[in-house]
Amino acid sequence: MIDLPNQITSSTENPERKSLYRLLTVVFVVFLIIGSLIGYATSSKLNKNEPNSNESTEVQTTAPATYQGIVTYLGEDMYSNDGVTFSLTDSRGEDIILLKSSDQKLSIAQGLFVTVVGKKGTTIDGKNDVLEVTEVTIKNGSN
Repeated sequence: MIDLPNQITSSTENPERKSLYRLLTVVFVVFLIIGSLIGYATSSKLNKNEPNSNESTEVQTTAPATYQGIVTYLGEDMYSNDGVTFSLTDSRGEDIILLKSSDQKLSIAQGLFVTVVGKKGTTIDGKNDVLEVTEVTIKNGSN
């Protein structure tokens, strides 16, 4: 008689445990299949070759251009599309090249004899050369 409650408890727990284990196994297998499919789809998408941007556009590396002269302010209206506000002139006042810079180094050197270093390009219309200035060296009388 004392053993009867234990027998009832064990007989009722075993079917619930078995069904719980079956349910967990089915859920595990379903998620394993779904995860494998997602992993396969993701890896196949990632394994495709991306277009190489270097193949479509060739980058030409050139040595920086160096010029000497006097920095002259042109105004903002003359070459507004190109962002050019300065030019480099010789001692006679003739233009050597147009200058532009992303900072204020040209405005500081305005009216002074300088050596400018930068990347040479052209204006949008292609008529004039423009130097994208990266370095300005101010020359004085003793140089």
